[in-house]
Amino acid sequence: MKPISPSPQFPIPITGIILAAGKSSRMGQPKVLLDVAGQPLIRFSTLAALKAKLSSLTIISGEWHDQIAQAVADLPVSVIHNQHANEGMSSSLRLGINLAKQRGARACIIILGDQPFVSHSLITSLWTTYRQHRMQGIRIVRPTYDGMPNHPVLFDASLFPEFEALRGDEGARSIVAAHQSATMLVPCQEPLWHLDIDTMDAWERAKPHLLRRLKE
Repeated sequence: MKPISPSPQFPIPITGIILAAGKSSRMGQPKVLLDVAGQPLIRFSTLAALKAKLSSLTIISGEWHDQIAQAVADLPVSVIHNQHANEGMSSSLRLGINLAKQRGARACIIILGDQPFVSHSLITSLWTTYRQHRMQGIRIVRPTYDGMPNHPVLFDASLFPEFEALRGDEGARSIVAAHQSATMLVPCQEPLWHLDIDTMDAWERAKPHLLRRLKE
């Protein structure tokens, strides 16, 4: 997979945040640094997000900050160290959303670093859907497969203040639940996009598919 340079800023700036600060406790090693033919796992979601032409992209790292930064050093992406990552996913979300606010983002797409099958077309479908429907009150856009919603998730800037109240490892579940009427679901027919890598068994099953993706 070749590095992709982002396009100039959107008329409506939409930033991307990749969460990569987890402890990978079930895996026993940092998931985002697992190697596929010389490519660390974090590069898959990063390259997909870059190809989706977001206005900016930031990776939120934790304990393995230096290794993650090195893994994407050749790409046009910022890597920010979350020094409070042990407080759970909410600390990374708060940090990422604060960065989005500082950059004047109109919306932010939250991407999980351990979902390597997320494609640029899926990410693009989120921001294009948002741009088409935001004037009708849509504030959250997320993809579904077989009726089940998953990540990545786009949040309108009007919801950014609500991230300040998040604590622990719950993620933004409570924000999504509070704004169901302002949420639009986008069906996705890509069968692997929602899979994350949590165990070595899952990793072994994923590797052949990732090797094929490297050849695309």
